[in-house]
Amino acid sequence: MTRTLVRCALVALCAFAAPGCFSVSHKLPPHAYFGKLPVAAGEASSEFERSAMKNWLLAGLIPWSRYSSDDLLAESASGVLRYQNLEVKTEFNWIDTIAWIVPGQFYGYYVWAPRHITVTGDEVRSGTAQR
Repeated sequence: MTRTLVRCALVALCAFAAPGCFSVSHKLPPHAYFGKLPVAAGEASSEFERSAMKNWLLAGLIPWSRYSSDDLLAESASGVLRYQNLEVKTEFNWIDTIAWIVPGQFYGYYVWAPRHITVTGDEVRSGTAQR
């Protein structure tokens, strides 16, 4: 009876803990909005799209790339007042799919599990800022 109870408790613990292991957390810089603020006088808005590969270990359990989404936005941060209309996507592209199918057959997709992160939106700059 005691062993059965312990096994049931371990199974329940694993079932409740496992979904949290495969979540992705994106960190965004200050003055980043998912909505759109009104453009004030002297401000100019332009669309952008940036993408980079994030590498994972143990089929997506542990990230081992050294960047996050805020690094993608830091590329052109000089003169940017705010980012708005943000959309952050974590997805497979063709490179990720090839890495999943071909080498994944040999190592079970546990050593290298790539995903691409794409950030799109609008950069709002002051009218006097240079690009």
